[in-house]
Amino acid sequence: MTAPPSPETLRLTNGVVEVRVPARYGPRVTHYGFADGPNLFGHGAGVQRETPRGTWRAYGGHRLWAAPERFPETYTIDDRPPAVESSERRVVLRRARDPQTGLAVSMEIELEPVGTEVLVRHAIANEAGAPRELAPWSLTVMRPGGVGLIPNPERRSQREALLPARTLALWSYTDLSDAREAAVVKTSDCLDTPGRKQSADRARRDGKEYGFDNKLPCQPHPRGPKCRAQRDLFAAGGRPNQKQIRNV
Repeated sequence: MTAPPSPETLRLTNGVVEVRVPARYGPRVTHYGFADGPNLFGHGAGVQRETPRGTWRAYGGHRLWAAPERFPETYTIDDRPPAVESSERRVVLRRARDPQTGLAVSMEIELEPVGTEVLVRHAIANEAGAPRELAPWSLTVMRPGGVGLIPNPERRSQREALLPARTLALWSYTDLSDAREAAVVKTSDCLDTPGRKQSADRARRDGKEYGFDNKLPCQPHPRGPKCRAQRDLFAAGGRPNQKQIRNV
């Protein structure tokens, strides 16, 4: 379930982790993992949808959309080579203005000099000539069989905090009878606050889609290092801080 390497793929590495981005379509990130190790991202081989402008292909990995999701506007055909600017640890991918939506998108990927962190900067430019209301929406397809750690706000009593502090978004097709819906509260030294541990059922082949929104930032914990409160955080191998990718 990992994306096979392609001769037309750019590889960035700092010697600890590596990122691969396709040069013939995108902008996308199709691989993230330890250098010469397995891919944390899943792929969407064979997943496609017909649109009035052609066939949209999932490809998998990490991509950038404009929210809210609409058909066919959201399903921009990104099967052409983006403009590429690259260096040893940084690459910028730009897709020109889409004639249907008037949107131009770019993705800047930069590896830290050491460690496992990767910073991804997303940008959407409205070149349609008329105002539009939208939001950058970064999606990541993960390899099956993993565990997701979701930062949570500091737990407080009802007397201290009456308003909701987190949101779980469910789609109309979300199957709550799926065994992977079972979640337990777990304290993580990495997150410094109670986190959510989502187990994955390897026997199920259907993907799952979630939206998490934490209203309050993570708070430092006296028994651990300062928490890095990020909107999108992925850890691998069940050991916090082994691998991380930040989206802003």
